Amino acid sequence: MRRRLLGGAAVATFAAAVAVVVVPSPPGFVEHYGDVLSESVLLGMLAVVLSVVGLRYGLRTVVRHADEPPFDQPPEEASAHEGRLAGGNIDDRYERLIDREIDSPPVYEYAFDQLQSDLQAAAIEAVADAEDISRTAARVQVVEGTWSDNVRARSYLGTHERPLSMRVRDWASGRGLQRQVEATIDEIERIAAIPQAHPPRAEDAAALEEESVRGGVEGGQPPLTDQSRHVETTVTTGDAETSADSHWEAGAVVAMLLAGLGFVLTNVTLVLAAIVPAALAVYGSLTRPPDLAVDVERTVADESPVPGEPVRVSLTVTNVGERPIAELRAIDGVPDSLRVVAGSPRLCVSLKPGESASATYTFEALRGEHTFESVSLWARNVSGEVERSVETDLETTVRCRDTVETMPTTAQTTPFQGRIETDASGAGLEFYATREYQSNDPLNRIDWNYWAQTGDPRTVEFRETRAGTVVVVLDDRRVSRQARDEFTPDAVTLGRHAAVRIANALLDETNTVGGALLNRRRYERPGRGRDQRRRLREFFYQSPQSAESDSGSSSSLEDVEKTFFSTKRFGWARSEEQSQSQSATVHRGSGIPMGDGSGGIPIDWLRDRLPGRAQVVFVSPLLDDAPRQFLRRLQADGVDVTVLSPNVTTKESPGGTATRIERHEQIRELRRRQCRVIDWEIDTPLSVALERAEHRWSR
Repeated sequence: MRRRLLGGAAVATFAAAVAVVVVPSPPGFVEHYGDVLSESVLLGMLAVVLSVVGLRYGLRTVVRHADEPPFDQPPEEASAHEGRLAGGNIDDRYERLIDREIDSPPVYEYAFDQLQSDLQAAAIEAVADAEDISRTAARVQVVEGTWSDNVRARSYLGTHERPLSMRVRDWASGRGLQRQVEATIDEIERIAAIPQAHPPRAEDAAALEEESVRGGVEGGQPPLTDQSRHVETTVTTGDAETSADSHWEAGAVVAMLLAGLGFVLTNVTLVLAAIVPAALAVYGSLTRPPDLAVDVERTVADESPVPGEPVRVSLTVTNVGERPIAELRAIDGVPDSLRVVAGSPRLCVSLKPGESASATYTFEALRGEHTFESVSLWARNVSGEVERSVETDLETTVRCRDTVETMPTTAQTTPFQGRIETDASGAGLEFYATREYQSNDPLNRIDWNYWAQTGDPRTVEFRETRAGTVVVVLDDRRVSRQARDEFTPDAVTLGRHAAVRIANALLDETNTVGGALLNRRRYERPGRGRDQRRRLREFFYQSPQSAESDSGSSSSLEDVEKTFFSTKRFGWARSEEQSQSQSATVHRGSGIPMGDGSGGIPIDWLRDRLPGRAQVVFVSPLLDDAPRQFLRRLQADGVDVTVLSPNVTTKESPGGTATRIERHEQIRELRRRQCRVIDWEIDTPLSVALERAEHRWSR
C-alpha cells in the first residue's frame, strides 16, 4: 500500500512538473504568496523533514543489502582449522621480525637468535648427511662459513661478514633479513638434495597430455563422465520468500521535495529537476515481481574419489517458467571441509524461458565423508524492487576412502599358520624344494613322477606361510599434531586414519594385531577376529577430540567415522590443557595417561607390553628427534620395525622448509640403520604408498 501511495505521489509530482513546463506563467497563488513562503520558517522546516525522510530510506536500503555477498569476490574457501602448522613456530618468528612487530630490543634480539639457531640446526643436519661427517664437524663448517659458497648464507649462520657493498644494497632494499633467510633456505635445500616425492610416470603424463589435446580437460578441470552423479529438483514461487526493496521510494520523496520548493519559489529549474527522481520512483512501482520457476541440478563427477583427486562439480539452473528472469543468482553449498581449487560455485545470469546456465568448479578430495549444503537462489525483477529467495536441498554426499588391501610385513612370525612367506619349508602352496623320502611323509607330498622315472622316491616341500604378531604404535604426542596447511588434517589425524586401515589389512591376512598410543600410554593387546577389528577401531579413534564431551556423553563410533576428517574436527574443540587434564578411561591393560605429551617417548612402558617376536608398525610424522631414539632402542632389542611417516611438511615457507629438511635427514638415517620407512606423501592414497614400498622392498 505504501509503495502505491508513494508511486501515486510521484506520478502527481511528475504531472505537476510537466504542467510547469507547459504553462507559460506560474499560477496566481504562487505569485501572490511566493515571497511570503520563501521567507517562512515553516518552509525551511519542511525542506529539512523531507531531506531526513529521503536520507532514511537511502540508509535503510544500504543496510538491508549490506550482508548480500557480492558476485565479484572470489569463491568461498574451505574453513581453516586452528591447529599448528609444521614449522609454524619458525614462520611466526620470521614474520614478526620482518614486519617489525617487536618493539623491545632484547625481545627482538632473542627472536633473531632463535630463528638463526633453527636454521643453523637444519644446515648442520644437511651438511652432516651430505658429507657423511659427524654433527660436530658439520657445526664447525657452518660456523666458519666453509659449508657454502653463498655469501649471504655463510654470513647469516656463521662468523663470515658480508662485503660492505652487499650490506649497503640489502639495507637500501629494506629486505636485508629476507634476503639472508631466503638465501640460507635455498642453500640448505640444495645441499640436502631432497628428491621429488613421486614424479608422474611417463605413460601417465602422455595419457594426460593426450586427453587434454582431445578436449577432455576443459579450463584446467577434469571432465564429467557418464558415471557422474546427477541430483535435480524444481523450485517455484511458492517455495520462495518474497521481500520488497524500498530504494526506489526515496525517488518519490526527493521528487516531492524538489517540486514543492519549485512551486513555492516559482523556480522552474527545481521543478524540472524533480522529473528524474519521479521517473525512477514510477519505474520501480510499475515493474512486476519475478516469477520463479527453475530446475536446479547438481552433477558430481565422482562420489567416491581417492584422496587428493580433483573432482568436478556442475550446478545448472534452467528457467522452466513462461516469463524471463531478469536476474537470477545461485551459490552452491560446498562443504566447509572441501576447498575449491578451480572455477567458482557462484552464478549470476538472466534467463529466458527454457534457457539454462551452469557454474562449474573443481574441489580437491579429502579423506572422509562430506555432505553438500543447500543451494541458495535469489531472483529479482527488472528494477530490483522485489526479490524472491529460496534454499533447496540436493542430497549429495562425497565419500573419500582409502582402502588398504595389504600391509608389508617382515619375516618375524609366530608358529601359527598365516600368509607371511618364510624361508622355512613345510605345508604351503608355493614350491620350495625336494628332499629324500621319509617313512612318515604323507602320500600327497611324494613326487610320483620322479619316483616313476628314477625308482628313487622323493618328497616335495612347499614354502611355509605363517602368521605374525604386529603392534601398530601411533605417535599421538603434542609435537606431532601439526598440519601441512590450514586445509589438511594434522599428522595425528592422518595417523589414526592409517592405523585403522593397516590394522584391518593385517587382520584380513590372519595376523594377530594390537595397538598402542604413546601420548596417553594406552595399549590394546594383540588379538584376532571381528571383535578385535572393532576394538582396534574404537581404540585408535579415541583422542582428546573424541573423548567424552563436557556434558558427559561420548560420541558414538558411527559419529566419529562420519566426521573423522571433516574440517570442523581438524581443530581442537577444547584446549589441549583441558584435554590432557581430563581423566581418561583405562583401556584393556592400559597404564596411566601421560600428563604432558611434549616430552619423549615411553620406550620402557611399551617394551614391557610387547609380546615375543612381535613386529612394530610405527606411525609418526618424525617432526622431532625422539622417534629416532625410540626406534634405535627397539631395533637394539631385536624388534622388527616398519615406519609409516605422513609428510605434513612443506617448502612454501622458511619454517616449513627447515622442518622438511630435518625430517628428510631422519628418514635417511633410519634407512641407513636398516629400518624400513614408508615416506607417505599425504596427497598420495595410503594404499598406493604401501604398494610402492612393498614393490621396492621385494626387489
